[in-house]
Amino acid sequence: MSDAMHILIVDDNPINRQYFSMALKKANFNITLAEDGFEAIEYAKTTRYDLILMDIRMPELDGYETTKHIHQLPNHKSTPVLATSAEGLIEEKKSLFNDFLPKPISPKLLVSNIQKHIDLNKTFDENSALAFSYNDKKIMHKLVTMFVNDLPKKMQLLASSIETDNIKSSTDIIHQIRGSCKICGAKDLDNKLRQLSNKLKVENNPEITEPYTLVKNAAREYLTFNFENM
Repeated sequence: MSDAMHILIVDDNPINRQYFSMALKKANFNITLAEDGFEAIEYAKTTRYDLILMDIRMPELDGYETTKHIHQLPNHKSTPVLATSAEGLIEEKKSLFNDFLPKPISPKLLVSNIQKHIDLNKTFDENSALAFSYNDKKIMHKLVTMFVNDLPKKMQLLASSIETDNIKSSTDIIHQIRGSCKICGAKDLDNKLRQLSNKLKVENNPEITEPYTLVKNAAREYLTFNFENM
């Protein structure tokens, strides 16, 4: 699945890596496995992951230090990292992680916890927005503000073109919005617009009520997202 979320699993135990990998592949996630902190950092330098599952107790470079290094990378400054361990976390280092999953953990609980944190990042993908803003948060905020101000107008135009069954106008507007989505980290809205566009292009008389509703919901979520803490 090209749109599947990509997760990096970091664990020095091959059985744990296999267990996590099987559970998450069944849930349709893309998976990369790293057997130690050094390998995880090298992978993170060249690939942007949607979430990282981090073992705490590893030889040479533990999960705490590995996470510090990864969060210093431009493409992973805000990537969710979930700690995994059979023991608890060191109190003063808990803030490095978005959550803690004690081992052993059931596949169902593992997937639900990961999905919870990925869903929080679907509306606004800060890593992607920063990448298009030269890793400058001031530029990112300016671009996002411009998009937030322009999006309601574009959604009104899209609504009018869909109401009049103007497929060409609808696809043109979708194309315009998607260009801004990619720059401004509107991951979920971009995905929903792509699905609607495909529906309009493929079918002569498409039933678009459901995909269009999903687009409207995604736009509303983006417009009401709290960007102040970004």
